[in-house]
Amino acid sequence: MNAKKEPKNWVRPIVISAVILTMGFVSGIGAREAEAYTPPKPTATVTPTPTPTPTPTPTPKPNSTTNSTTNSTTTSASTSTSAQTSKPAPAPTIAPIDPEAVTDGASDNVSDNVSENAKGEAGADASVTAPALEAVEETLEDTADNDTASNASGRTQAVRNPYDKSLFVKKGTIMYYEELGKYTSRRGIDVSSFSGEIDWSKVKSAGYEFAFVRLGFRGYGSRGSLNLDPSFEINLKGAKKAGLEVGVYFFSQAVNEKEAVEEAEYVLKHLDGEKLDLEVVFDPEDVPDTSARTRNVTGAQFTRNAIAFCETIREAGYEPAVYGNLKWMTSVLDMAKLSDYPVWYAQYSLKPQSPYTFRYWQYSSTGHVPGVEGDVDLNIELIPCDGESEE
Repeated sequence: MNAKKEPKNWVRPIVISAVILTMGFVSGIGAREAEAYTPPKPTATVTPTPTPTPTPTPTPKPNSTTNSTTNSTTTSASTSTSAQTSKPAPAPTIAPIDPEAVTDGASDNVSDNVSENAKGEAGADASVTAPALEAVEETLEDTADNDTASNASGRTQAVRNPYDKSLFVKKGTIMYYEELGKYTSRRGIDVSSFSGEIDWSKVKSAGYEFAFVRLGFRGYGSRGSLNLDPSFEINLKGAKKAGLEVGVYFFSQAVNEKEAVEEAEYVLKHLDGEKLDLEVVFDPEDVPDTSARTRNVTGAQFTRNAIAFCETIREAGYEPAVYGNLKWMTSVLDMAKLSDYPVWYAQYSLKPQSPYTFRYWQYSSTGHVPGVEGDVDLNIELIPCDGESEE
């Protein structure tokens, strides 16, 4: 049997070394190939941070804390910068007011929509200077000096306010006027659909004796449509049933006498012969809108409109009246030509500043009356004692 020959001692080391070298070489190629086919790590793209718009906020003091705190602060600042440079959220879309569905003005803050605040702009306290009031005072006549004037067109001077300002006293939210032997007073409110549902029995029980109810309004847009107040009939019937004396008013946007007569006829149509205790009031007001149809109407035209409306109402057997604030009475309307009509004066203050006489004073648009939710306009009527007259 042939015996297996053992390799010589010097041969084995040489063979082992060769194997080790060969494995290392192959292993190196595999590693380099693996490196060659391994996808490179994505390099982060550095987007330059937009320079924020300078703001008036003060620059924070440097923070000399640890690296971790600094990193946190940097992250926070980055977030803040991002918030500062981001676009603001778009403002909500607000539907425009329909000029043909406008209510009245500083009450109806007109006052109803362009607001129901007194009756819109007219209810607001218009700024009239003291010198202007003094100049007006010099043109007025006392009632006694005007007895011969039988109608508005025959008067060349308006009638002076006969009341003693010191006797107007407000207790809580209620205004009183008592002048021994000359005048007394009573309180009332005026309302429209913006007043909500009214419990008229509670209003009466709270001591209110009269109310003016909005019958309707003309839109201030180009069409100038005539609109009935949605709550007119229910308010009229409710107030009368509760025992209050009632009058009505119409928010006018007439641009000429023809339209003023149209408004009066609209009022008469909806009154339909209904008996009223108080006047039918012509309520002309400014509308704070560049598209308002009355924006170019002159004071002389407004005065003619008032006369046309009032005379149409009077011919139908109702008593007319005119509504206005201090600005309208001193700067817009010709009060001498309107002095044959009772005036419903609007000014929210403790004392009436009008130099002209008036029968009613709307002195607040933020009254609170049992039976009415929210704010309501408060009024006082000046009632002459026997033998006295406010005209």
